[in-house]
Amino acid sequence: MSSLSLSELLEDNSPIVADGSMATSLYEEGFYINRSFEEISLKEPTSVQKVTTDFKSAGSKILHTNTFSAIRPKLVTYNIQDRHEQILRASAEITLKVSAGECLCAGAIGPLGLILEPLGPTSIDEAKELFAYNAKIFDETGLGAISLLNFHDLTELEAAIDGCRSASSLPIIASVALQEGLKTSFGHTIEEFARLMRRKDVEVVGFSGEIGPSGMLTAMEKIEPLVEKPVMILPNAGLPRYVNDQYIYLCNPDY
Repeated sequence: MSSLSLSELLEDNSPIVADGSMATSLYEEGFYINRSFEEISLKEPTSVQKVTTDFKSAGSKILHTNTFSAIRPKLVTYNIQDRHEQILRASAEITLKVSAGECLCAGAIGPLGLILEPLGPTSIDEAKELFAYNAKIFDETGLGAISLLNFHDLTELEAAIDGCRSASSLPIIASVALQEGLKTSFGHTIEEFARLMRRKDVEVVGFSGEIGPSGMLTAMEKIEPLVEKPVMILPNAGLPRYVNDQYIYLCNPDY
């Protein structure tokens, strides 16, 4: 069980296909949103392995662990915080097994779900410690990178980068979630994101979620001249629209 390294992945300078949403795929497998999707790596690992294998079979060269919400504050919601390390290690093991040295295995870390100071009660140091815990486990399991996904607040993203870097030497992929207007929900612009990325020790920068391929292409074109780093984009299949009291996507993944 091993991971391709980021340098090996980038060596031929060609476009690289990443995986899709683990949560969406597990939902399609029959798992519902009233549970922790991350705990599925422990309780029903074959389901997570199937989804990861499907991503690889479809051509993905970057495989994320099923750990986007496997961060202590979110695990507390389901009273499974005592299984934190087990979940991280099980998810890493599944991803590495499927990769078999042919894909970059990235430890997925999402936002804490907390508001950081000065807007909220969570201190920057506390946030760094929470992120560092996951990074340390990812480093120990032999993953090839850490992937910070769907961040909205640049203050939290900076804390995540600093926390991860304090506990691991793994390459870091840092991405923010853009909304229509090409800003995060906190109002941060692409230019502000680029300034942060230029002064931080990250290897890849990018955008994920919430806007479709067209918006992602525009975002990529805007940031490329501002950073001397590879750019990753993870678009949705179009944008959700509110129709008859429900959100629906008006296009399929072929879009």
